[in-house]
Amino acid sequence: MAETAHEEDVAHKKSFNLEALSDLQALGLSEHDAKQVINAVYLKKVRHISISY
Repeated sequence: MAETAHEEDVAHKKSFNLEALSDLQALGLSEHDAKQVINAVYLKKVRHISISY
């Protein structure tokens, strides 16, 4: 049961990250750069910005 909850959480976060990736690419960022931005925000390396899952 805990494994299923973990898998659902991972899928949920992946969905959010893919939406953010798409939005950043629509603004003109390359896929690589958009992934770098998402990762930096996730790791709290960008002040005043967070991801709400």
